[in-house]
Amino acid sequence: MKTKTFLLLCLLLGIGLTQLNAKKRNSGTTVTTQSGVWNGYEVPVYCNGNMIDDLTGTVNYLNFLFWKDGNWVREIHYMWGEVQSTKPPLFEAFKVIEIDHCVASTGIDKFTVFLIGNKGSNYVGTFIYYFNTGQLELVKMICSKCDK
Repeated sequence: MKTKTFLLLCLLLGIGLTQLNAKKRNSGTTVTTQSGVWNGYEVPVYCNGNMIDDLTGTVNYLNFLFWKDGNWVREIHYMWGEVQSTKPPLFEAFKVIEIDHCVASTGIDKFTVFLIGNKGSNYVGTFIYYFNTGQLELVKMICSKCDK
């Protein structure tokens, strides 16, 4: 499973870097990168429309920031790491991979998160985060195990 996760991450980074090179050719467009560790990651987990858990933990991140004529245009974030359940009786550990796409003109961050649990639970969710209100909206979450 670690190999699959690593290969998926390499694939996603390859796609991101390919798009990075394409965008650099545009006049006035530059790209900067940021990377590090974030010890405040949190994501809710839904199954059949009901929030069943809230996962927290530490993730690594790699951000690509796109600028046009000195103005921020958009960002692409890749995050991966380990998170833990916070609600009993679940208390499951998860590997997390998240891919974000933030657009300055819309003020939203649309992201997809992949959660792989050590007790057999797997979730794939899509969310929208609104910068101006701080609201997180669930678009869709697929869960493989809801009967805990």
